[in-house]
Amino acid sequence: MNYLPPAILVALAVGAFAVYISPTYTQVQVVTADIAKYDDALDSAKEIMAVRDELAARYDSFTDDDLDRLMKLLPKNVDNVRLVIDIDTLAAQYGMRLTNISVAETSVGATKVGERIGPSENAYESVDIGFSTASSYENFRKFLRALESSLRIVDVKDLKFSSTGEGPNYVFQVTLSTYWLK
Repeated sequence: MNYLPPAILVALAVGAFAVYISPTYTQVQVVTADIAKYDDALDSAKEIMAVRDELAARYDSFTDDDLDRLMKLLPKNVDNVRLVIDIDTLAAQYGMRLTNISVAETSVGATKVGERIGPSENAYESVDIGFSTASSYENFRKFLRALESSLRIVDVKDLKFSSTGEGPNYVFQVTLSTYWLK
């Protein structure tokens, strides 16, 4: 008969474990896992903030002149008129004038058969600029050299020339590609 009180206490302990302790312990484990996830996210956020602060400090170290040059190198948008004026001003230094100017936006990464379906993964876009000019071969070479060393990134896609029939001048037809950030 001495076994009855300990048996009741063991039964109460098993009942309390099944009804209260086990579900509460499971909830504590779930909350502990959530806390670990939040701690990891907080650590990642702190790392990102440190990188952001480092990049902001690096950006602030650039002079305004350097930032202007960088924006000229790879602008955030394309200003076709300003670009054509800049190229015409450069050509004028070598006694040339641009004629038959054409501007056509191109899709970077398009296939030859058709356009790519879906959003582009490129961080930049391009535009093709075509023009004609008349000049001597030497002046045209100097113009191309100056265009090559200018801050704006341009690729010569197509170049054709023909003789004017008068003197040492030629007619040059040029197609350039330039780029800007999306």
